[in-house]
Amino acid sequence: MFILQLNDMRQPMEQLSPVARADTAEELFALMDREKCDQYDDQNGGKVYRKLFKRDGPLEWFNPPKGEVHDKDQPYIMRVGTLDEWVEMVRKDYEAQVMSIPHVDKLGLPAVIQL
Repeated sequence: MFILQLNDMRQPMEQLSPVARADTAEELFALMDREKCDQYDDQNGGKVYRKLFKRDGPLEWFNPPKGEVHDKDQPYIMRVGTLDEWVEMVRKDYEAQVMSIPHVDKLGLPAVIQL
């Protein structure tokens, strides 16, 4: 699973925000390619925004990435892994954290203490 992160031009500072997810990075590149348009200016709330994605489209309010768009190593394309990969990571973490603690049976103490 991959997540497209772009900068919302309405925010006061540059910060990548999740915009869309897809099974492959290529699907996200295709989304950006489909939504690209000639640059136009849009006035909103007394401010002029210079836009490069289609009006009323899902990417309208986002700045396109700088540099080569089809580069999987850029921070705007984030690989988050599959559900199976996440389950495996949690399983390994559980084993490392919990299963490394000795079980009561291995401590050499009586299981039930008589009072």
